Amino acid sequence: MKRAFDVIGSHYETTSIIWRCMGAKIGKRVYWPGSGVYCPDPELLEVGDDVVFWSRSEAFTTDAHGSGRIVVKSGAMIADRVVLLPGVSVGKRAIMGSGALAKRDMTYADGSVWMGSEGGEAVCFKSGSKEATHDDSPTITPFGRAFYKREATYFVFPYPLLVSINTLLAIIGAGYWSIAAVVGTQVLNQFRIHLPRLDLLASGPQQTFVIFGLIACWFILTLVLQAVVVILWVVVMKWIVIGRRAPGSYDWDKSSYCQRWQLHLVLAKPL
Repeated sequence: MKRAFDVIGSHYETTSIIWRCMGAKIGKRVYWPGSGVYCPDPELLEVGDDVVFWSRSEAFTTDAHGSGRIVVKSGAMIADRVVLLPGVSVGKRAIMGSGALAKRDMTYADGSVWMGSEGGEAVCFKSGSKEATHDDSPTITPFGRAFYKREATYFVFPYPLLVSINTLLAIIGAGYWSIAAVVGTQVLNQFRIHLPRLDLLASGPQQTFVIFGLIACWFILTLVLQAVVVILWVVVMKWIVIGRRAPGSYDWDKSSYCQRWQLHLVLAKPL
């Protein structure tokens, strides 16, 4: 599925729709990671509005003790390498920080902050806050305001344009790395036609070894050249699209940096 998400866009509403089709209960304006979220049983996953997932998060709805529903309430953030075990409930606007291990059947309070693992359980860095428990308190993220509300200070790429760019780069990438095989076949055929005196492809016990040797030499030359070209492409695109990174805040609705970074990752896919 991740390869499909690379084309249709892994961060956006389409991903939420696919999760809903598989049985999960998913809210609005959820930000999904490029790496995807591992969850073997979508029917037991419930995600509220404006939830943000980072890379390599995993939601284990079943373990040796049985199955349990995992609930992530509105405005919560599940950071990178977080593991949610069965029966876990992450509160409204709570943060499960990097490497947090959510203990089985635990409820993490609204507005609380957790990170890492000590003794088989995430460590609390901030207890829950009453402000986060109000039903009318906003949970929308800067990404939600920029992409779904169109309230950014710059032009935000519409979803159809993103899919078009992803599709075009997928086509270019597939075609680019097929050059060696396709052109190599034609080159060998030209040898057979125009250099018959060399008898490179003459029938006999040596034919298999000769053909393999010629193909190997061709692949070594072309793939090295292609690798150099595509590395130069990625480096040049980095400086054109992103430029030099400067310290500071880059909220989705106030700066185009996050969008340009996502565009750079797409342009780097041929690598």
